[in-house]
Amino acid sequence: MCAVKAKMPSAKAKSAKQEKTVFAPRRSESRPLFSLLLAFLGGLLLVAMWSYNARQTFFLQESLLQSLAQSTELPERNAMGMPGATIAVLLFNLAGISAFFMPAMLFVSAWFALFFRAHTLFPWKTIFMVVGFFVFATLLEMGFGSDGPTTGNTFSILGDTRDYAPAGPGGALGAFLFHDISLPMLGEVGSPIILLIVYAFCLLGIFVSDPKKCVVDRIQKVRDLWVQWHETRRLKAEARQELKRRQIAEIAEARKKLEEEKRKAAAMRSAAPAEVKISPDEDTPDEEPELLEVNETVAAIETANLADNAEIAETETLPDADDAADDLGETAPFAVPSENISGTGEPEKISRAKKKNAAGEPLHISEEEKVEKAAGTLEPKHKGDYRIPAITLLKEPPPADDGPKENYQERADKLITTLGEFKIKVELGDIQTGPVITRYEVTPAPGVRVEKISGLANNLAMNLKAESVRVLAPVPGKGTVGVEVPNLSPKPVSLREIIESKNWENKKCEIPVVLGKDVTGKPIITDLARMPHCLIAGSTGSGKSVCINGIVASLVY
Repeated sequence: MCAVKAKMPSAKAKSAKQEKTVFAPRRSESRPLFSLLLAFLGGLLLVAMWSYNARQTFFLQESLLQSLAQSTELPERNAMGMPGATIAVLLFNLAGISAFFMPAMLFVSAWFALFFRAHTLFPWKTIFMVVGFFVFATLLEMGFGSDGPTTGNTFSILGDTRDYAPAGPGGALGAFLFHDISLPMLGEVGSPIILLIVYAFCLLGIFVSDPKKCVVDRIQKVRDLWVQWHETRRLKAEARQELKRRQIAEIAEARKKLEEEKRKAAAMRSAAPAEVKISPDEDTPDEEPELLEVNETVAAIETANLADNAEIAETETLPDADDAADDLGETAPFAVPSENISGTGEPEKISRAKKKNAAGEPLHISEEEKVEKAAGTLEPKHKGDYRIPAITLLKEPPPADDGPKENYQERADKLITTLGEFKIKVELGDIQTGPVITRYEVTPAPGVRVEKISGLANNLAMNLKAESVRVLAPVPGKGTVGVEVPNLSPKPVSLREIIESKNWENKKCEIPVVLGKDVTGKPIITDLARMPHCLIAGSTGSGKSVCINGIVASLVY
């Protein structure tokens, strides 16, 4: 019982053996001896066919003895003897000029067998070669036969074509396939089209390892070019619309300024003393040159608008909307009011001098770093045999959310007040804004321990009405303590925005991965090859899956 049980293989070993037998991939192999045999046969066949003429003797020739008795001249011999002449006679009568397709395919098969492609010869490449031989004979008969468009001694380089094609360029096989099958079924127009397509596919199957993948890749490349062209046209149209909107806003602002200057000038004239008379011959007041300058500015902007529209219609090329806005910002004499930072609802410019802390000193607000977009990111790139997916597969960055605005003045005052309640004196430093959080940097007074500020994170979060507060003590490279507070309206960080940026294009990493943005809005791109141990941890909903998805997408791109 024990002996029998010992001889029975275990279920685990049987399963492993079966899996190894069934799912073992087919390995590339080289067969040099088989390759040498194929090349040798191809060379012998080519020599026999090339040296053949109609005066040579071959096996089973009926008039051989009679011709030898009546003539004193010796008949010509083939370079490969009577066996070579016999094979040449059979091939030329059967396939005509297309018989040279056979030694050519033998050489191709020898090359595949030598350079680790022997496993691809059978059965598909052999089938492609046979079908290609038949189609080639049919095409020769269709193009150069008695009914074809080209007649005469077309293949003069081979000598007298009557020796190589006694039954026609395609031989008896080509004549049968063309006249009896192709022409009645496909017609005079369909025959060349379908036969050429089949012949091209046969050549593709012979010389390409995976014809299906090759065709699919070419179709995908054409599709990517179409998507890229369509995306480029859409970006140009958006740039034109954005440029037009900005120009209209500049003209409206200039006209509004002109009306305001006119009202001021009229009020000054009405408030002037009665004894002061302004004659037409005298110089105008100081306000008149300003009015003239505003009028000239409006006229110049309108003229530039017309010129830009004409140039757009002729060339159909425009810079991006951001570049157009920068150009207008350099030439326009008036500034368009920006968003309200303080949240009071009144339009005002971003100015450090107007924002002051409780001590009367101006707030130093550092804006979020802008991510510069790289050129040519829409084009799919290739790295060896791998084709990088198109950037259009990723979603575009969503528009800015019109949520509640950040009141940096109020939060800075509450931060200083809360720390003062715990007998901690600090001085407010820079305020670094970012897409998700804002970092308030404070400098502790002499004698204040940094650990005391770190222990007040919950108290700061409660007084600032924030979900959580992170204390960075100290800020690397600075002698300050950073208090990071979540923004009221956080901006989403898009993976496409980072992959399209110059930071990704100019990266110097072996395996670059995108981790997001830092507190300043700068993209974080690190090298996975320099991270021997990577731990992704956090509470539920903190973004672990999003981080992993970003890393995987980075590897794909």
